[in-house]
Amino acid sequence: MHVERRAPLVALSALGMALLLLVAFLGAGWSEEAVRVVIRWTARVGIVLFAAAFSAGPLRSLWRVESTRWMVTNRRGLGLSFALVHTTHLAALVVLGLEFPDPFVDGLDAVTLVGGGLAYVFMGGMAATSNDAAVRWLGPQRWRRLHTIGGWYIWIIFAQTY
Repeated sequence: MHVERRAPLVALSALGMALLLLVAFLGAGWSEEAVRVVIRWTARVGIVLFAAAFSAGPLRSLWRVESTRWMVTNRRGLGLSFALVHTTHLAALVVLGLEFPDPFVDGLDAVTLVGGGLAYVFMGGMAATSNDAAVRWLGPQRWRRLHTIGGWYIWIIFAQTY
């Protein structure tokens, strides 16, 4: 039953990313501006999806309404959608660095690479363990620790970045 609920949300996110890429590159061609459009929009959509997944439980505790019930029910789908969108964001950053390095690469420092890189490691670990089998394999306490520490770390990176 869980797969049925999250699959449409993740599929919708994948479709959204495909449309974003199509519009960006058809509109501006293979250009730095098109890549930067993808970076901006994946960051914006990603933060909304992450915020929804991260805050679903606390919001449900405060407001027992249909929208917060939906958020809790679809938290995994929201988190996996965030991972998909933000993986697209990472891919666009890599393309920017390789294809249009000036001035992007000059502005990178070790703190940005290590701090942001660790956020992506947490995101990948959280996405890879967003299933019932992983909860059983890790045990609920370790699974919860990974998702709690990872979620807060990603929030810190978002807050520091923006």
